[in-house]
Amino acid sequence: MMDPYVTVNANGRSGSMGTTATSNLRKQRRTRRAIAVGLVAALSLLAAACDVPARPAGGLFDSWKGNDADGAHAFASDAAVDQIFAKPYSAKSGWFFNRCDGAAGSTYCTWINNVETRLQMRITNSQNRVTDVEYIALWSGVSGRFFHAWRVGSHAQAANYGTATAVTQLFSTTYHAADHWTPDGCEGAAGSIYCTWVADDARTMVTQFDNVETPKVVSVAHHPAP
Repeated sequence: MMDPYVTVNANGRSGSMGTTATSNLRKQRRTRRAIAVGLVAALSLLAAACDVPARPAGGLFDSWKGNDADGAHAFASDAAVDQIFAKPYSAKSGWFFNRCDGAAGSTYCTWINNVETRLQMRITNSQNRVTDVEYIALWSGVSGRFFHAWRVGSHAQAANYGTATAVTQLFSTTYHAADHWTPDGCEGAAGSIYCTWVADDARTMVTQFDNVETPKVVSVAHHPAP
């Protein structure tokens, strides 16, 4: 086997690499290993980031929860503080942290309550502050409560808002918090309201609420990732 530190010249003759060339090769290998280790660490942090709110968003949420508008300014712009405090915090709403995602210089962190309303905070990364807050409600509160029953594992609660068939369809899949199911809005068609939730891996779940006859959720469709 040829020595890895042996080169072949233009005349086909082999010879040992110079000390400088050997040193440079070793440095390059060390650099590549360091970069690889760094990438692994960065990817690990990104994977974990979905499960812990970014500090500005977490600080703003805690300030809102504690009714501390003054303290909230340490984490957010004046406009964002006004936006979140436009609605009072209520423990009965059951807010829980869902995920953070990055996009175009911003980080979006989302909390969800027990009717599947989203509280979405936008962090401007260059400022490391929350600069915008939105409350995004589902069109169908019944659908939201029905889906939330799946999150908490309550067949009985789901039965208050859906038919027996719909409850069976809903619980045919096991809920995992790590999937980060997020409400993605509702659409109306022919006497029904269809609401969609999306998981991390792009699976979707669509509920059909009959707002004419029942009115309850009458079906649930599970769709695999495209």
